Amino acid sequence: MRKLIDYMMTHPLFAGIAGIMVAIFSIKCCNTAGDSLSEGILRMLLVGTMAFFLYFVSREKTLQKCGVETGYVVKVMSPLLITAAILGGLGTASGLTQHTPLRPDWIANFFLVLFEMLFVGLFEETAFRALINDSIVYQFRSFKHVFLLSAILSSLIFGYVHVMFVPVNSPIIAGQVVGKTISTALFGLASLFLYWKTRNIWACGLLHGMFDFLTSLPSILFVEEQAANSSYAVEGSEGIVVIVVYVIDIVINGLICLQIWKKIGKTMDFEEMRENW
Repeated sequence: MRKLIDYMMTHPLFAGIAGIMVAIFSIKCCNTAGDSLSEGILRMLLVGTMAFFLYFVSREKTLQKCGVETGYVVKVMSPLLITAAILGGLGTASGLTQHTPLRPDWIANFFLVLFEMLFVGLFEETAFRALINDSIVYQFRSFKHVFLLSAILSSLIFGYVHVMFVPVNSPIIAGQVVGKTISTALFGLASLFLYWKTRNIWACGLLHGMFDFLTSLPSILFVEEQAANSSYAVEGSEGIVVIVVYVIDIVINGLICLQIWKKIGKTMDFEEMRENW
């Protein structure tokens, strides 16, 4: 065990890959069956696990900066949160006007899903932003464009893990897998820009969780028909609609990325960051 710990402390990329594999294995093997409390507890434990692996990569550097520039992160992310609130509000209003029945446990479900989403956001940011980015930067610090490498790899990995267990057996499913991967990757890239600027992974994670929570409000409050499967992909005409939605998501998330980059990109000295990260 000591040799393994020593190896991870001297090989950051290995520590990062090991952490991500543990995360994927845990999610795949721990079937919470849609139970928000169990899902939230699982993600909470995974946040601690990712912080454990992150320490092997960057020691205390990232963990010490968890409270830095929180207000700045909130300010930059506020347009995204407002958009999520509008989407969630419109869905809720639609359910009320169409007299969709409320869940009998909607109050309890509201707080349970909030708990779940906050830790989902924290987990995804510590794993797919901090851990992957820091592993790449510490392993390939001498490479001039190491942050570009991190942006491409961490964003695509983050996008793909959302659909990696979806069986691709038709062009419609393939289109949804590609659309979901790119859309989610762009969302992750926007968050990565903020992580580069502040290194405040906790603020990024909590706001990520709030975004997911706000967009999920209709499904939290109202009774919904259970889908035949719980994957992101569906067949038939509904699948085509999903592809169109992903295309719209890609455009929106791409614009958000561009806006955040314009706001903070010019303020970052990547040469200094590469030397002192």
